[in-house]
Amino acid sequence: MIGSPTLLIWGSEDRMVAPAHGEMLAREIPNARLEVVAGAGHAVAIEKPEEVAAKIVAFARGEG
Repeated sequence: MIGSPTLLIWGSEDRMVAPAHGEMLAREIPNARLEVVAGAGHAVAIEKPEEVAAKIVAFARGEG
């Protein structure tokens, strides 16, 4: 069981693992938050690094 707050970042255009899987994980993991990056695929951190970094920083700061 995951006991820590969890950030899930998904690309809206992910064709390898559909965003619906992220939604399911967010429901099943206590204290999880799903952030979907518009226009990104499976390699979301490579495709949109600035947006992913901003989401990680905001999560770490407790924002959102």
